[in-house]
Amino acid sequence: MVAARPFVGLAQTRPGTPVQPTTIRRTADRAISLIPIRSIGSEHGEWDAFGRIAQVAIRRDGSLVVLDPSIPAVLLFGPDGRYRQSMARKGDGPGEVRAPAYVANIRGDSLVVFDAGHRRGLVYDAALRYVRTIRFPPHLAIRRLIYDSTADRLLASGFGPGEKFGVHALALDGTLLDRYVPTPSRPELLGFQTSFLAGFVAPWRDGGFVFADQSPYRLRFYDARGRERRRCVMDPDPTDDPAQFVFARGITMGVRNVSAWKHVAGILLIPGERTPTYIVPVMTGREGRQYWDFVTESCERIARFTGPTSWYYPSAIAGDAVAIVDWGEVPMVHLARLQLR
Repeated sequence: MVAARPFVGLAQTRPGTPVQPTTIRRTADRAISLIPIRSIGSEHGEWDAFGRIAQVAIRRDGSLVVLDPSIPAVLLFGPDGRYRQSMARKGDGPGEVRAPAYVANIRGDSLVVFDAGHRRGLVYDAALRYVRTIRFPPHLAIRRLIYDSTADRLLASGFGPGEKFGVHALALDGTLLDRYVPTPSRPELLGFQTSFLAGFVAPWRDGGFVFADQSPYRLRFYDARGRERRRCVMDPDPTDDPAQFVFARGITMGVRNVSAWKHVAGILLIPGERTPTYIVPVMTGREGRQYWDFVTESCERIARFTGPTSWYYPSAIAGDAVAIVDWGEVPMVHLARLQLR
């Protein structure tokens, strides 16, 4: 019998000493190339169009796991780009999903899929067989999920009603171990505005992590004990304050006093660089156009790449391969080889 593990436990977070921010400096731009490997969508291969793509994971053998919350389904595509299987179906039972949103590769080529519909994680073994369910904090809306191999734990960034921390550390059975990254109190924000207080988490060195705010444009580096060690900021800040984001006529989202909404859309560690280097995508424009900044841990922007209008964000990276979510008229996943020279 497979049962959900309860959400229990909490260690007290130790406040760190505030650090002085360092302005991100532009250095001589390195050359960037994205060499297409393959694309998955209705225009390529056998598989019909996705409804909506939430996130992608790249496995060791080059296969892709794609989360589609509109079906909903967790879909596997082989190294050749062909559809292999659906790993989860719609439902409320063990191993079933309502809205799969985020995925993390964990030890032994296993996976954890966060299902936003049930606020729980589904664990799959290396053969992609469902193993068990783990509980996440019920109030927390996850924005990014990563695996910390140094401590065999999950780091989840997110937000929720009354939540005072941006990153939660969880054991692989769902036990809450600690909370990091104090979030500011913004009582004037309402509804969707509050979601922009959430950020994105990515690995750093020696079990540490990086937290990328959506707005302002800011990267905060923390050691394994949750103490802030470095803070990189963009000056002038290209992003918009969450208070500018409003609802019009109850359903239409718009922006007040600015020509287009601009925010940081994620962060990915690039493997193989001598110093930890990150892709920081920035969403800008009503049409969803974005650029990617390449920023080092020493607060240097070494390159910038401007992608096609429909590209939403780089979703996963493994070696020199990057999976890109395309939210164009035909939702697709593009796998490309990244060369940073």
